[in-house]
Parts: sequence; C-alpha cells; structure tokens
Amino acid sequence: MEKFKNMLEATIESGFESTTGNLLCRDSLCNGRENCSNDRRININIIAFKGCHINEIKGFCQELRNVAGKIRLNVYTEKHICYVASIDDIRRALSREHHNIIIGEDLKYGEIKLLEKYDYHTQCVKYSTVTNLRRNEKKIFNTMKNILLKLNIKAGGTNWSITFPDKEGDWRGTVFRDSVMIVGADVTHFNDGRPSIAAVVCNRSKFVFTAGSSYNFKIAVQYPEGNKRSMEYIKDMQAIMTDLLRAFYSATREKPAKIIYYRDGVSMGQFEKTVLKELEAIQDACTSLEEIYEPKISIVVCTKRHDQRFIKEDGKNPETGTVVSKNLVAPNYFNFYLFSQHVIQGTGVPCHYYVLYDDNKLGAYFWHNFTFLLCQLYARCQKAVSYPAPVYYAHLACASSRTRFEARYGHENRNYWQGDNRPQESQIEEEITPKDKKYMFYI
Repeated sequence: MEKFKNMLEATIESGFESTTGNLLCRDSLCNGRENCSNDRRININIIAFKGCHINEIKGFCQELRNVAGKIRLNVYTEKHICYVASIDDIRRALSREHHNIIIGEDLKYGEIKLLEKYDYHTQCVKYSTVTNLRRNEKKIFNTMKNILLKLNIKAGGTNWSITFPDKEGDWRGTVFRDSVMIVGADVTHFNDGRPSIAAVVCNRSKFVFTAGSSYNFKIAVQYPEGNKRSMEYIKDMQAIMTDLLRAFYSATREKPAKIIYYRDGVSMGQFEKTVLKELEAIQDACTSLEEIYEPKISIVVCTKRHDQRFIKEDGKNPETGTVVSKNLVAPNYFNFYLFSQHVIQGTGVPCHYYVLYDDNKLGAYFWHNFTFLLCQLYARCQKAVSYPAPVYYAHLACASSRTRFEARYGHENRNYWQGDNRPQESQIEEEITPKDKKYMFYI
C-alpha cells in the first residue's frame, strides 16, 4: 500500500511565467455604435403550446413592443394567438409572411427548426422565460432586447455598426480600399460513424464593420473516409467557396481582392493537412470562376482549447483588448493570444490565433486590431466576445445544424450509418438546411 501511495505523489509548483502584453485601442467599445435599424416593420406571429396562460402571453407581447420602441425597432404582433399541441399543429400555424415566435416549456427545438426547410422563420422562447419576466421587472428589458436583436437580424436588419475617425494612413483605409471577403469556418463531429457537419459563412456586403444580417452561409455534410471516426478538413471546400464567391459578386458586383479566412477547431497536429487542403480548395474555387482570378488569401486558425491562463500582477484578469505575443507563444508560427471578451467571473480564457498563411502580408498590428474589432461585431451581444464574429457564426451554424440532424436522424443506430442504405450527403444537407439562404438561422 505504501508503494502505491508513493506512485501517486506529485510535486506542485506555485511559480508563474512572466510576460508582457499590449492593450489595443478600445475606443470602438464605447464610441461609434449606432442603434438598431430596419427599414421594414417586423411582423410577428405568436404560437403557444396549450397550457400557456393567455394573460402571460399577452403581457409578453406588450413588453416586446415596449422594448422594441426603446431600441427604435418597428414591431407588430398579431392579436390572435395560435394554440397548438403538436409539431403538425405548429406547421399549420406557421406563416411565411411573419416571423414566428413559438412559446412552450417542453419545446421540441430540433423538430421545430426542421420546419425552416419549408421557408419559415422561427424563434423559440421557453414559457418559463415568459413567466419569470412577470415576476422580475429587472429582467424584462434585457430579455426582450436579446430576443429583438435576434429577430432584427433574421428580418434583415442591422443591430449596430462601429464607426471610426477618418485617419490618413490608417490600416482600415488601406486594407479595405478594395473588396474584402471575411470567411469563418468550423466543423462539428459525432465520432460514431455519423457524418461530420461543416459550416462556412462570409460577409455579403463590402462593409464588414456592421453587426447585421450581411452574412451568407453554406452547410456541408461529409462522411469520414475509410475507417476514420471523423473528418476535420472541409472536403467540399472548393464547391462551397465557389457558391459564396458568386453570392458575394451578386451582392456587390465586385470580386473580392482579398480573402481573409478564420478557421476554428483545428489542432496544431492538423495544421499542415487541414490548412493546406482548404487553401488549395479556395484557390481552385477562384480559378474555376476565372482563370486569371487570384485574390490574395490569408488564413488564421483560432482555438480556445489550450492550457494557457494569464492574470495581472494584482491577481485580476487582463483587460479587454489585451494581446500577448511574446515569450509564451509557439516559436514556429506567427501567433498571439487575445483577451477580447468581458470576463464575468473566474479566470478568463484567451483565444489563441495562428496566422498560418498571409498572402496579403498584413503584419502583426493589423491582425491584433482587426481580430479584436471582429470580436465586437457579434450580433447577439453588444460587448466584445471571445471569437471573431464570422467564426462564432460558423460555430453556431454547426451547432444548430447538429441539433436539426439529431432531430431528424437521432433514432437511427450506428449500424444504419455504416450500411449501404445510409442517406447521401446531399440528402442530409437538404433536410437540415433552411430554404432561405440569406436567413441567418443560427442567430
């Protein structure tokens, strides 16, 4: 027994590594933010499950209109409330001319979201959220505002934009003189024979400093190759980027001169295989549209799955906008840690960025500041978040698609996915992807 105890003994060192960090310009965190805007009225159809008290639902609608007025959104809720008991009832009650809010406690979220393939727009709200509002006045504004921010984006509006002083020689004027496409990508896995799901999003307009509905998306389903449990690189990247480039040109009538690609969820051991394959696919997509079309491409991998933690000398978390690019970074890559988010409690986890390919030769100053600005453009939160908005959207699109997949195919066992009768990748994509390709369903 004593020998076994000695095997478990370990020495814990209490020392810390010291390093220095830079605090980026944070003027845009407080200044230059415009309020919500939408040229059209947002018409809302209320659908409630049986058991929801009518007075609670009417109170919810009234508070929604009140808060909408305060943030300058024009919202109209139908007076008639549709009560339902099943998914079939919901489908009959849905309206294509309205944004449908579905209220209930035991919502079958995935099954409801699958109905969006029939060109419906939906927003789910738990009944307990509605009833808690009536008991806590302090939560009313924040909760309603969060719902309205989502609805406004889904309705094609803009939640806010960041404006900057016009400074001669500033990097925003030089880098964005030509059209720039900002791309975010992520892949989610099941690791049990079921296919991986990839999501790629990119800005639809030329102005990327807007927290609005200006993002296109593509969802791709891919079975693992051979005996592998999952596939990390995006197999159909060329076809995906071809579609996104066409959509960008259709909206702007310009071809992007620069493509900045943020990739989530790639470990260091997969850098070479994943990034090189996806880079080649992006280049092939460009030349397939026009043989002489060769935009400059930059690729950044971002990850929060690491063990590094930083605290200031006073024991507190680093301030929002702190970047660490010396001493504790990987020696073989241009990389940096960025504290972009507001830490509410505990020790903050910075995002680790690796600039693996930079045809644009943009430099450290650009990557630090531009990445930080993208973290301030997440449409569901007016504070800076831990990931750049395009990457966050790709992550959410993967999570939402995964929920839809499980609602549609969750009853199938493992043998089903290894058999010859498993569905084609394109068939699954059609089942889990909303019909409206400009609809930011993942918000």
